[in-house]
Amino acid sequence: MRSSILRSLCCLLLCAAGCGTAHTGEDAGLDAGPRSPLLQVFFTAPVAVGGGVAGFDTACNTSDRRPYPDVEYAALVMSDARRACTSANCSAGADALDWPLVADAEYGELHALVFRTDANAIVTEAPARRLSPVGNEFNFWSGGTGDWTPAPANQCSNWTSRSASAEAIVGWTGEPIDAHFQGGHGLVPCDMLLPLLCVELP
Repeated sequence: MRSSILRSLCCLLLCAAGCGTAHTGEDAGLDAGPRSPLLQVFFTAPVAVGGGVAGFDTACNTSDRRPYPDVEYAALVMSDARRACTSANCSAGADALDWPLVADAEYGELHALVFRTDANAIVTEAPARRLSPVGNEFNFWSGGTGDWTPAPANQCSNWTSRSASAEAIVGWTGEPIDAHFQGGHGLVPCDMLLPLLCVELP
């Protein structure tokens, strides 16, 4: 009788301390804190060219690096089907085509501000910080120039060709965001694997 009472007391004490409410590491990871008010940016793992802009967008929306999997993302690349400007820094006015950035917005990695856009939806203001690279990889597929205009000759045939003899302009995140961010940092063969910079669509 006495041992039965002791066992009952032990059970009550264990339950008071959290019996039946144990959390696994996976459960604990579900609580990422309050949602960030910033539109999100992230890098995918390195991907191959071949599926065009649509294929790149699919890579963004299936990446396990997405900060929030319940929203839509698009690849920040330029092609015949996607551009920010046709004049340097949109000096002749906004003429975007399927451009994923939006005007007068703030973008970040979770709660950390990465850059702001202007009325033409191009990056004109950024903190002195770097985007987080993928491992040691600082380059990413771009196809644009440092003044936010497309570079048609260096977009791997609108991102459909993996030819080693063709080249693409790459973006760069190994320094605070500047003219090298969207392009102009150099050329790489189209048969390489590089990350995509993906941005959240509002």
